[in-house]
Amino acid sequence: MPKFVLLVRTDSEAEGGAAPSQELLGEMSVYNDSLKAAGILQAAEGFLPSSRGARLGYTASGEPEDVKVTPGPFPVDSLVAGFWVIAVKDLDEAIGWAKKVPFRKGEVESMFLASPPPFWITRENRDARLHLDSLLSLPAREKADFHLN
Repeated sequence: MPKFVLLVRTDSEAEGGAAPSQELLGEMSVYNDSLKAAGILQAAEGFLPSSRGARLGYTASGEPEDVKVTPGPFPVDSLVAGFWVIAVKDLDEAIGWAKKVPFRKGEVESMFLASPPPFWITRENRDARLHLDSLLSLPAREKADFHLN
């Protein structure tokens, strides 16, 4: 079944370190329980403020010493506060679940995950994807499972 990420955009309050209200936390717990009961919840996490992180910028050289590391904080309009990963049949169903998020403000983006199998898997790179699956302890796939381009 396709997987979608529901990305929660952050706001200045969350980026400033403000915790969600007890009311919102309770509503989120009910929402998370509904995702679990529906059998679609794959993962859910939140992020700490960007001041606790770093942004890395890569160059054409590909050399680690050329990677530019910029410590946070970062502009709020470029940040995500958290996410859910859900397994649903299509974008419409993902949007339906995203509409049920108990927020009164903000934005949630629904993004299709490129697994399994992504449209860009080819005969040449499928072994690399199988290796990544093994590193992540994902169930084994057969090479025949990929719809190759």
